[in-house]
Amino acid sequence: MGTKRKTAERQAEQTAQISHLALRGGTYTSASTIVTLVLGLVRSILLARFLLPKVFGLAALAIFFTDLIFRLLTLDFDSAVIHHPQPNDRTLAGFMLLRVGFGSLAAVVAWLVAAPLGNAYQQIPSFTRLMTVLVGINLAAILSQVMEVLLRRAMAFKQLALINVCASLVMTIVAPWLAWRGAGVWALAAELGSGVAMRLILVWGVLRPWNPTFATDRATLRWYWRFSLPLWWNNTTTFLSERTNDYWVGARLGSSSLGAYVKSAEYGHYLRRVLAVPVMTVAQPLFARLQNDRLRLSQAFIRVTAGLLRLGGLYGVVAFSAAPWLIPLVLGEHWLVIVQPFRIFLLLALLDPLLAAGEGLLLAVGRTRVLAGIRILQLVVFFGATVLLVSVCGMLGAVVAVNIMSMLGAIGMLVAVRRSVDYSLNRLLGWPAAAVAAALLAGCWPELLSLTGGARLAAQPLWLGIVTTISAGLVYTAVLFTGEGRALSSAWHQLRTLWKGGSSAESTL
Repeated sequence: MGTKRKTAERQAEQTAQISHLALRGGTYTSASTIVTLVLGLVRSILLARFLLPKVFGLAALAIFFTDLIFRLLTLDFDSAVIHHPQPNDRTLAGFMLLRVGFGSLAAVVAWLVAAPLGNAYQQIPSFTRLMTVLVGINLAAILSQVMEVLLRRAMAFKQLALINVCASLVMTIVAPWLAWRGAGVWALAAELGSGVAMRLILVWGVLRPWNPTFATDRATLRWYWRFSLPLWWNNTTTFLSERTNDYWVGARLGSSSLGAYVKSAEYGHYLRRVLAVPVMTVAQPLFARLQNDRLRLSQAFIRVTAGLLRLGGLYGVVAFSAAPWLIPLVLGEHWLVIVQPFRIFLLLALLDPLLAAGEGLLLAVGRTRVLAGIRILQLVVFFGATVLLVSVCGMLGAVVAVNIMSMLGAIGMLVAVRRSVDYSLNRLLGWPAAAVAAALLAGCWPELLSLTGGARLAAQPLWLGIVTTISAGLVYTAVLFTGEGRALSSAWHQLRTLWKGGSSAESTL
């Protein structure tokens, strides 16, 4: 009995330490997210004011082909090294050799096909040169990611937060300045390149977590290959499902429509980039460490998903209400075309947390084949919906196809994670759904009245738009606290205990 008690106490202490590290990491990540959110918004607004939709469309097409080649010819060794049970110099050397080797192969192939693609798109000036530069940026990003993923595995989230903030700051200075100077599409290339350059300097010069060696063995390489090969299907299908519309809209509707689509998708997916992805960067290593403890893994999954869902709902209702008056005010009248697609994209703000948390959990517990199956099903439905809806509804059809695919993926994730965690769907989604419905009524009542005959309200004055947007946010928050105030207060108390390093059973994940 004494031995069992000591073992249980050690496990509880280890779990508390993991939870404490995760919370500290989440705090650093959240702080850096706020900074990068502000910088990213400033950068995006300035670029939108200096550049026309057509420029964004031209860049999107070149980026699509570059990223497609890298996606097809590389494997996800990052997830493999995070999942590796016993990392050492030999396993890390194998990871680096495979990551850089496959990336170099992809770069050579991309450089070889750049000229033929440039001939195929002769209407796009400097397409070949632009793609050549983008290939170099992608290769440099791989070198940076080798060290960044080791920082992720070590849960060195303070350093990762510093990297993200510095890169975002440099991008915000370089890209808008070049756009203002008339660099056109090269300003968008410089945005990517300057961020990667700053990351390289930091992770290889200042914050290098590992001194590289090249001594590895075949067994290690085979382990990485076996783990990563199923992920290739998942990552490739994810890429095709998220990016095929870039090509299809550009080919069918032209570069101006593609630019508008890309910009609406950028703002529609904003919460994913600035919140869901950084949070899952923290959560996935935590899930991996807790994979043999179903209770605490379930608690961690529920808290991560619930938090993302509630923040996603708040962003969705506020942005939906603000879009008609805020977009022309901030970006300019030439961007009015993105209002409707952007509002449809906001549905993803409610689905992204389920997709991100589900994918992170399945990767952490090694169920890569299940994840690949979900992605393939999504892709099949997505291709059919895209071809049909774009031909009927144009750009809006492409947006609807993305939402159909995301809904299908969210359902698949919820079913798949049942094998690893326990959760209540009603507790996860019930009150956020009610809060979203009430907030949309509060934020969109002038538009609803205009649809029922109140034509004088169809064109909202600025003051009314601001009032309804604030009302939407307040109503959402009020409904959520009405239904979950006690639970939110308890969660806050537990987070404070974890932050201080507490190890009570109630406060561990």
